[in-house]
This record gives sequence, structure tokens and C-alpha cells, in this order.
Amino acid sequence: MRHFIINLSIIIIFFGIISCGGGGGGGSSADNSPAGLTYTKTSAVYTKNLVIAENVPSYTGSVSEWSITPSLPEGLKLDITTGVISGTPVSDQSAVPYTITASGKSNSTTAVISITINDEPPAALTYKTTSAVYTKGLSIDENIPTVTGTVSSWSVIPDLPAGLILDPVSGHIYGTPSNEQTAGYYKITATNSGGSVTADISIVINSAPPSGLSYSLQPAVYTVDIPVAENIPTVSGTVASWTVTPDLPAGLTLDPVTGHISGTPTTEQSAADYTITATNSGGSTTAVISITVNYEAPSSLSYVNPAAVYTVGAVISDNKASVTGTVSRYSVNPDLPEGLTLNTTTGTISGTPAAEQTLLNYTITA
Repeated sequence: MRHFIINLSIIIIFFGIISCGGGGGGGSSADNSPAGLTYTKTSAVYTKNLVIAENVPSYTGSVSEWSITPSLPEGLKLDITTGVISGTPVSDQSAVPYTITASGKSNSTTAVISITINDEPPAALTYKTTSAVYTKGLSIDENIPTVTGTVSSWSVIPDLPAGLILDPVSGHIYGTPSNEQTAGYYKITATNSGGSVTADISIVINSAPPSGLSYSLQPAVYTVDIPVAENIPTVSGTVASWTVTPDLPAGLTLDPVTGHISGTPTTEQSAADYTITATNSGGSTTAVISITVNYEAPSSLSYVNPAAVYTVGAVISDNKASVTGTVSRYSVNPDLPEGLTLNTTTGTISGTPAAEQTLLNYTITA
């Protein structure tokens, strides 16, 4: 009886051991394999050279090993104990899928995540010249940008003036403008995979300044009340406006479009200098001309008594002049007989002759 009890006890213990071992193979209640693997970010977008927020896995069960295919981008790592992805990416890349495997003792589970790495967005974009003034038909000095970070492409809105080019690789502005324009405003954008930055510039395009101004008549001598022949300028380049300093003599005008001098002078004047300026958006050029305005020369001078016979000691009748035109001064050669005088303003001969003389000719000039 005692021997039977001992053997039964051994059998029960042995059975219990067998039963325990058999549960690991077929009893699901003891199977703790990982399942349901996901990540906080399944489509992760990172920035080169910036530390990423850890990408943490979520799953059920127990994981003994982590692996990933293909290898993560340089600078990122998969923690083989926790499955956490961390680090600082050092190169940009477009979206790439990665398969992460969480393995247990008897099974494994996977998750696929996508990783994109962008450049740091460019920043602090400026140009050497932000308010550019160029000349039509002349090659410009390249306008060169300064920017922080890398740039993959350049663009501008609106299009640059005809003849100017924005280099899509370097961002340089170069060329030869072909049209004049007042200030135009342009927004230039530098872009990479991480974003963009903009800079505003203004561009003015002037005509080449005029040069070599001269006039067909220099110096000019005109006559009061007689229309002048147009005095025509010669100049290189285009002219937008004409001006003169001081004002031209009364009756004369400067055409503000053509620069011609025309008209009918109304006042006598001695020689005076006038500065004429031809101007366009690019600058100006000047010419100095001298203008004299004379009265028309008098003509048809005659006297009431051209062959005068006077008596010594007797007052003569005024011998008056008749003349066509304006006279500023009269003179006589030789001097009149003693006692007679010539009025240099009116030309009248008057007085009382004091001495006898034979016939003598006198030339009077108006």
C-alpha cells in the first residue's frame, strides 16, 4: 500500500511536467508574438540637418528584435531594442518606402513607412541692386543674388523686361534691355525641396542720353520784324524734351518737341548767349548759341533841300531827312560848315552859317 502511493505521486508529477511543456507548442494563451505594428508617422517628411521628432512604434505582443529594409537615410537610425526611429538626416531625398520588421520568438509583424527629406528652405534672399536703373541698348552689370541655403530653381513674376534674363540655375540677372520703361517691380523666388524665399526688385530702363548737340546757325543774326529761317538742331540719340535758358528774344520760340528755333523777333538786341538743353530719360546734352537782333538797315535816305544855298548870318530853314526804316543814329562827313549842325537822332540840319564857302558835298549816313 505504501509503495503504491509513492508511485502514483511520481506519475502525477511527471504528467504535470508533460502537460506544461505541451502548452508552449499548442496552447494560444501562452503565444506572445508581436502583431499590429504601426508608427506615429507613416509618411514622414523631415528637413536636412534638423533633428527629427522620434517616430515611435505601436504594437501588441513582445518583440525580441527589430530590423529595417532598406537601410535608413544617412543620419537616421532604428533602435534595435525599442524600434524607435531618431536622428538628424544629412541628405535630401524624395519619398522612399521602408519596411520595418518586429520579430518575436515564433513570429513577426511588419509596417511600411515613407520617408522624405527636404532641404532646409532658402532664406534671406537679397540682390546686389534692388533698385536697378539700366540704359536701353547697353549690356547691364550682372545683378547677383545673396541667399542662405541651397536653391534648386529660380523664377520671377512678372517676366523681366525684354532683353533681360533670370538665370534659372544661379539666379543672376543679365542681358541688354531693348525697351525703355519707367519703374517696374519684380518678385524673384528661390526654391528648393524645403520651401522658398522671395525678394522684390525694381527696374528702370532709360534711353541712352542724347549727345553732340549743335545748331545749323551759330551765331545767329536776325532782323527785327523779319521772320527768321528755322535754326535746326543736330543731335545723337533720342530727345524727349527741349528747353532754353534764358528765354529767347521776344518773338522767337523753341519748339519743345523738335528743338527748332523759329519766329519773328520784335526787339533789337546785341549778341546774347542762350543755353539749349535736349533731354531724355537717360540724361541731357546742351548747346550754347549766340543771337543778335538788329533793326532792318535804313534805306532811301533823302533831304528836303539836297542842294542848299545859305546866307552867312541868316538862320536856315530846317533841312529835314526822309528815310525808310528805323534809324538809331545819323552822322555826317566832313563836318558841316561852321554854324550848322546835324541832329544825330533826327537827321535834321539846322543853324546859322557863319562863313562863306563855295559848293561842297557832304555825306550823311543813317
